[in-house]
Amino acid sequence: MTEGMKKRFSVWRVLAGTVLLFAMVAAVAIYWAQPKLAFNPAPKLIADPGLYDMKFEKVLVETNGISVAGWLVRANGPACGTVLYCHSSAGNRSYELDACLFFTKAGFDVLMFDYPGFADSRGALSEKHCYESARILFDLLAKQHATRPLVVYGRARGAAVASKVAKERPVDALVLEAAYSSWSEQAKDQLGSARHLILWDFPTEKFLRKVSVPVLFVHSIDDREVPMAEGQRVFDSYQGPKEFFETGGFHGEAVTVCAPAYRAALLGFMKGIGEQKTNVSAQ
Repeated sequence: MTEGMKKRFSVWRVLAGTVLLFAMVAAVAIYWAQPKLAFNPAPKLIADPGLYDMKFEKVLVETNGISVAGWLVRANGPACGTVLYCHSSAGNRSYELDACLFFTKAGFDVLMFDYPGFADSRGALSEKHCYESARILFDLLAKQHATRPLVVYGRARGAAVASKVAKERPVDALVLEAAYSSWSEQAKDQLGSARHLILWDFPTEKFLRKVSVPVLFVHSIDDREVPMAEGQRVFDSYQGPKEFFETGGFHGEAVTVCAPAYRAALLGFMKGIGEQKTNVSAQ
């Protein structure tokens, strides 16, 4: 090997080492930054359901090193079912009172809760703890003989949490709003190829492969955070009973901007579930 070739080889070796080092640093940075990338929790509650004159009870469950806090909010009048409400990745349950009011006006009791690391729920922020906290509260509802059907609602990242519960527990139905196939797919425009370094994936589409209950998919044509195409993809891939309701408003606004139409779609969906169960029982 000539002296010139040796120099060129050394330069390429240094460059390759630099690129490798940069990739390793980026991978470590993304790994440790995942809690901040995945979540934007608000540390304090800003209100409670009493703001809208809703009747509620405080809920607190402590197990396996985490504590999960929430509210069991009562329907306006006799309940026609119970909703376990899995919120998205930002704020906390007190930021979701409009959604709570929407469901109680539709006749449902609602159990709203926060994932560990949000508001007054204690524990490390993690994908695992999101799933665990939702399972714990579903089991609580089942144990307390909550009014059936038991419906699990999830929006965006919460849709993955809701789908995971339905995969592992006897859920009667799912309502998934602004669902996407997985966090890594949803983040591809922001992170590019670096999305493959994400270890927390919230894979809604994958969980739904093991689910067979009726699902109401809700998505806004105006959603800028989770494009309609993402929700349509998850809907198309689901093999169980399903309906798709297209709404308006920006991300998370459907319960206020399109409340009457959304409520009609929800109640029609639930009526269909009741008819399906009646038909099955008669056979």
